[in-house]
Amino acid sequence: MNWGPISEWAAAVAELLAVSVALFLPYYTEHRKEKRKIRNLRVAINHLSQQALAGEKDAVVTLEIFLNVSFLTTSSAEAERLIVAGRLILDSIKALPDKQAENYSTAVQQINKLVAAINTPKHRSKANR
Repeated sequence: MNWGPISEWAAAVAELLAVSVALFLPYYTEHRKEKRKIRNLRVAINHLSQQALAGEKDAVVTLEIFLNVSFLTTSSAEAERLIVAGRLILDSIKALPDKQAENYSTAVQQINKLVAAINTPKHRSKANR
């Protein structure tokens, strides 16, 4: 039985690997791009929420615009989950009582818990274990 020279086998294996890379590289690139978008969304919501809690009025408007634009451009369930959580944070910030009110610190603590929940990736949260 003649199986052919080893050089033809090496060429066939190399060709198979090249085709495999050509087929799966776009999927891998898209996956990495989506992970980067999720990370950036999480960081932006966190940063803008902290600025809004610090009293910067422009941060509230910026956060609202950012969430609206992100909602219109997103295609993943994870990003939508983050945007919904961001909207909840935004609504909570808008509903904050005056700093002199006795329930102000409790409301801020609740918002900080929501922000901390956003910073926990979905696959690491206790609810998904």
